Amino acid sequence: GSVTYDRAEARRIEVLKANGYNAIRTSHNPPSKSLLDACDRLGMFVIDEAFDVWREQKVPDDFHSFFQQWWKHDLTAMMMRDRNHPSVIIWSVGNEIPEKDYKYFYAMADSLVKKVKELDQTRPVLQAICCFDAYKKEETQSIFLLDDLVGANYEWKSYEGYRKDLPKGIFVGTETFPKEALENEQIAQKYPWVIGDFVWTAMDYYGESEIGLNRIYKNGEKTNDEFKPGNWPWTNAWCGDIDACGFKKPQSYYRDVVWGKSKLEMMVNQYLSPDSFAFVGRWGWPKELPNWTRPGSEGKLLKVNVYTTYQQIRLELNGKEIATKTKTEADKITLSFEVPYTSGKLKAIALENGKEVASKELITAGKPMQLRLTADRSSISANINDLSYITVELVDKDGNVVPLSGKSIRFSVKGAGSLAAAGNSNPTELQSFQDNKSNLFVGKCLVVVRSNGMKGSIRVKAEADGMEGASLTINVNN
Repeated sequence: GSVTYDRAEARRIEVLKANGYNAIRTSHNPPSKSLLDACDRLGMFVIDEAFDVWREQKVPDDFHSFFQQWWKHDLTAMMMRDRNHPSVIIWSVGNEIPEKDYKYFYAMADSLVKKVKELDQTRPVLQAICCFDAYKKEETQSIFLLDDLVGANYEWKSYEGYRKDLPKGIFVGTETFPKEALENEQIAQKYPWVIGDFVWTAMDYYGESEIGLNRIYKNGEKTNDEFKPGNWPWTNAWCGDIDACGFKKPQSYYRDVVWGKSKLEMMVNQYLSPDSFAFVGRWGWPKELPNWTRPGSEGKLLKVNVYTTYQQIRLELNGKEIATKTKTEADKITLSFEVPYTSGKLKAIALENGKEVASKELITAGKPMQLRLTADRSSISANINDLSYITVELVDKDGNVVPLSGKSIRFSVKGAGSLAAAGNSNPTELQSFQDNKSNLFVGKCLVVVRSNGMKGSIRVKAEADGMEGASLTINVNN
């Protein structure tokens, strides 16, 4: 976007760093300076990317109308502004460029690379190429030879074949599917000439609605050709590891195991009966959550996925063994169990030589009793660009989050600041983020408060019908 808060950019990078990321690729246009400042300060590598189209359009009113006249000016402006940022380690001159005229494509790529090298000889250059078979193999290879790195979108299966013809080629997954996190990590670990991958996407975003589609159909309903983004009221792509509020989604827990941040995670889905069909979009993830609170599902089979690097897992419900499974090569890092739902404690136990070495528990939440507020920072500066992000959770008497959706939370903000935004992560939520209220989504929502530039304190209060509210104070200092 063209408007941003310095603190908002920094918080995005903090969230990504906390979840294991060490690099980001910007999305086909110059990023904000404050984003790069945050990456410099916090230690996040950056692929700085200039264009999504060249001469040929993707949509009628995109940059193709201006490319021929403005590419030199705009590429120069971006690089002159950004080249002293130590976080920038790679330049990108294009993303999935749709040129059908190969001679033009090659000549333009050559011109772009030469311009980059004229302005900066210290960093490699690439473009993100999708569908290697869109051109003849020798044409694709000749384009790769122009670039310092082979930027590949969704092509990890082709790396080994192309490496044979490009023995000095260095590959990077410039876009990858969440569902292929393990495969992309494995090939990067296997070959020193594969330097890693960039998932599409790290965080949810508004646009390309519903590409993370996930639906369940009964027999007789249409199940094919379901990749049709934009179904109302979807507004969110819903393909991120992290949701729009900065909260972890199930694929983020899976990636924790892939990256070695965790050895054991557990997710719960609804088991599909034989007359059902689950459609998960190419960028999607199965409908699952890290909770064992499913009122109305008593007696129904639920599918429990345990993501783990341990070889053997015993699953227990309320102290009773459901099953013990040992991983095979086909299981990769996932062991699945079918469990008839009853409330209580679900526990996954990792075993080595028959002894417990680790465990993960999910506990059924009780009756919703109160709201809980947690600020990412309890003190901010007296600067109108500074923000505090406050997580709002619905909890039971023991502090367990109750994964209820739809309940409305009202906010009041007083003192040396104001409400900047309030909302949830629901990809079909239509409420304005400027309202002083938000519905809960899976037991949570977010409120953001902003300094008014004066020293003092900001008092934030959250209320909901039928339960105890909550409040906190944010200090505002010079």
